[in-house]
Amino acid sequence: MTLDLHGVRYDDGEDAIFDALDDAQDQGVRTLKVIHGASTSSQLYRNRTLKHLLHSLLDAGSLDGYVRHAVRFEGHTLLSIRSGG
Repeated sequence: MTLDLHGVRYDDGEDAIFDALDDAQDQGVRTLKVIHGASTSSQLYRNRTLKHLLHSLLDAGSLDGYVRHAVRFEGHTLLSIRSGG
């Protein structure tokens, strides 16, 4: 399953991520590929990118109920999804 965040506003990004994770668990999907782009913005605005948002959620443990493991790449992140239950 893939979630492409291109064109998603930063303020809508968190909802899009959680919705996709809910769908992935409900459908028994094992891996979710989140395409967030390379985030080549300046350092001043980097914390307002979708890549930064996703990585911040992962680092804070906010996605631990959904994600067993994450592999981060420049333009996307692969999420290993926990079984729903």
